Amino acid sequence: MALSHINGGVKIIEEIAQTSSTPVTPEGSEISTPSPPTSSLEVSQIPYVPLSTLSMIFIEFDVQAAGLISNRGRVLSARKFDIPSNGYGPDIPPVFKSIDEACLALDFIRTHGVRMLDYALRKKSPPDMADMRVTLELIHSFSSIRLKQWSQAFDAFLIKNPHLINDRGVLMLKLHRASMGVNTAVGRIGLISDETCFDKFLPQFKVMVELCEKIIDVEAGMERPRPIFCLDTGMVICLFGVISKCRDGETRWKALDLMMKTDRQEGLYHSRLVGRVAKRYIEVEEAGLAQPVLVSDLPNERRLAGLEVEFDHSRRRGTVLFIRRPLVRGPPGPGEIIEEHFEW
Repeated sequence: MALSHINGGVKIIEEIAQTSSTPVTPEGSEISTPSPPTSSLEVSQIPYVPLSTLSMIFIEFDVQAAGLISNRGRVLSARKFDIPSNGYGPDIPPVFKSIDEACLALDFIRTHGVRMLDYALRKKSPPDMADMRVTLELIHSFSSIRLKQWSQAFDAFLIKNPHLINDRGVLMLKLHRASMGVNTAVGRIGLISDETCFDKFLPQFKVMVELCEKIIDVEAGMERPRPIFCLDTGMVICLFGVISKCRDGETRWKALDLMMKTDRQEGLYHSRLVGRVAKRYIEVEEAGLAQPVLVSDLPNERRLAGLEVEFDHSRRRGTVLFIRRPLVRGPPGPGEIIEEHFEW
């Protein structure tokens, strides 16, 4: 139901954007579109919520949905919708003025990469591998440069505001910086099915787990209702990244424990439902191995490459396809599919 509403909201924003000017692709080049029909929607002169705010909300939701559901038919890929100013864009100042400004700048880096990749995948079916490699290199170049600039501006902000060192928002931004750092570095490898490439990021995975612990401790001392509900991606998706890509048993099981002990809905992700899937992810990989499992105990052929989710709303259950691919040269090919069902 949420995904249906997201698609509807994206469709409305797309139609509004088409009435104003020509959309722009993720690479920044204009694409020609037919003139909008006279019945196209327009922005109210007295909006209840500014279009820039709505655009930000649906950009966030759209990226979440793209990560949760494969082969989505609709994606907010045109930069024209971004509209928002106040820090959401490619320009990064020498020092951020606030946590919110830092958050917007980091969101832009993340969504820009997702959009470029989605555009490359939809450009040609099946995707052209040469184009994909070029796109991945562009994403890596953009993301790594911007992430370095972002880190410098963020660190400068913390030097000027040392009292915020344990602020929940600051800790969350540090968490996402670490997560994006891993994803950006691995993205350059691109289209390689060797899951052992994540092993060198164990220090970063440990830092992410430590930051999640701190966030939970800070939240425990705050006067706020439980469970936690927010629209943004928070720690759930980051913890799942640790669980699925870090093969150090102690670290990934600790990440799972943190996910299961906190009751939080972050956008489309609920910690305990995601935690149930994450637990099976570990169990499939570690089946038959003595605990604690070490990185060296899991060669590539035992590791999962990822998963896909399909929903059956009428029966209130989801089908999770755990994917294991063989180690091959070139782009990942088809591999073993392990199908399991989850009810809620």
